[in-house]
Amino acid sequence: MATDIGNRGTVRYTEEWQTEEDLRQRVRSDSFDQLVTLIEDATHPPRIEFTLHDQTRGLDFVEEIRASTT
Repeated sequence: MATDIGNRGTVRYTEEWQTEEDLRQRVRSDSFDQLVTLIEDATHPPRIEFTLHDQTRGLDFVEEIRASTT
């Protein structure tokens, strides 16, 4: 995690996974809910990116994964 207070309080949070399935498990986890709460409480809408081997996705990726578990 890195912060850039001089740039309006920018926080950069990075996680790396071995496989896309590892990422999907992380997104389904209870601890990911805490991260989502931080995102929802942000003063400015955050830019979220999930870089996969063949594409880059946004929050739609999280919605897709969570919808598939119901």
